[in-house]
Amino acid sequence: MSELRDLIGSHITMIRTAKQRSLKSGVRDISPQIVLHRRGRLLASIIHADPVGAEEIMSFASLCAKDFAADIAIVSFENIVSTLQVHPLTGKPLTSDELPELLTHPDSVELGWTQEQISLLGADRHGNTIRIEQPYILGDRLTWLTPKMAAEDFSNLRKHMVEKLSEAMQEVTANGQSSEVDIQTAGALMQSHRCVVTVVDASGQIIFSPMEYAQTHGMVID
Repeated sequence: MSELRDLIGSHITMIRTAKQRSLKSGVRDISPQIVLHRRGRLLASIIHADPVGAEEIMSFASLCAKDFAADIAIVSFENIVSTLQVHPLTGKPLTSDELPELLTHPDSVELGWTQEQISLLGADRHGNTIRIEQPYILGDRLTWLTPKMAAEDFSNLRKHMVEKLSEAMQEVTANGQSSEVDIQTAGALMQSHRCVVTVVDASGQIIFSPMEYAQTHGMVID
């Protein structure tokens, strides 16, 4: 569990840097990302090209973790949440049916109804899971708020999804998993999903470059 906590802490720093770079390039939100570790080292980074929802990216993460025989997987994605108990327009208790409309209201953040954040969900093959939210305020400049552990009752659906991620890793082992297999796995993922995959070896050298793969296979990376 300590390794998972350390890795997700490092991932928060990486995500903050990625968010800053994205804003400087004129892109508001960062793409969903999956980072996989195996045998105590970084194995692969997968960036999903489409702005999919939490359920879709977690399902995709489970697929990636299983195919790569990962020991640890960390998933991050942009998210908007609300902690309101009362509907701001009706003054009545906020129901689960009304929440989606509130979250998608174009002025919800400016009105203080919702909070923008990056969700980080991590799991390992031993059944350990962790969920951390990195809230931020984006006005004239980007302000990071204090990261917070998600409460156990934060989201039953999200808890279920991260547990499924751990279960996916338990289905396979890394015995005999070679660099050649990792390269084949990365290529198959890029062919079947709109994603960008980078794979490194034990020395940290890139052994699968998404740009090179795209060029040799006639693919276009947005």
